[in-house]
Amino acid sequence: MAKDGGVPVSTESQHILTIEIQDIDDHKPYFRQRHYDFTIKENSLENSFIGQVQAIDEDESKNAQIFYFLVTEPKDQYLKDDIRVDIKTGMIHSNAILDRERLEYYRLYVRATSTPLINVRISKIDVEGLEK
Repeated sequence: MAKDGGVPVSTESQHILTIEIQDIDDHKPYFRQRHYDFTIKENSLENSFIGQVQAIDEDESKNAQIFYFLVTEPKDQYLKDDIRVDIKTGMIHSNAILDRERLEYYRLYVRATSTPLINVRISKIDVEGLEK
């Protein structure tokens, strides 16, 4: 409320003020499941769909965006040659024709993050039973 401080007091004025509190990136994304198992047939074509991981972020608007990345140790970098995860959808596809005789199963980790360096959650994925 504003008042006129003059003598004599002449007028007062009221105005409704609205303050919007904006969301900040204060929630970490988390996976619906801690472990995923997928199966794909041996010799399936390159770019075959394997499965999808899904994380949730309880923030709003742009702070709720989730990005997915494969996480490998340096000795396992070759896994990224065979399998990829879509950065925005978490969909997992083959990059190559997978051969069960070469590798019977893949143990991968997917990172879900709302920003490149913080709020990280990791879920383990096994792609097993590459059927003939």
